[in-house]
Amino acid sequence: MPTPYKGRLPRLSESTLDEIRLTINVFPDITLIELIENLSLPIKKSQLSKLLIKLGFSFKRRLFIRKSNSGEMFNRKVSNGKKRKVH
Repeated sequence: MPTPYKGRLPRLSESTLDEIRLTINVFPDITLIELIENLSLPIKKSQLSKLLIKLGFSFKRRLFIRKSNSGEMFNRKVSNGKKRKVH
């Protein structure tokens, strides 16, 4: 009797996953490309992105910058050189 199919074997070992977690904790602003290159991971950027979500990591992009000593948020400069106020 053949053994039942249990799915694809994981591409990354548990020790590699631990290394990814450690690297992200030490360098929280590392990019996906840098992570792949620094750890020589055999996966694509999109695969790593999905893996990190499964591991519980979230992505934060800094789209707005705060004006100093103010609660208002301002966008980066737009093409005419002026800043737009965001509510």
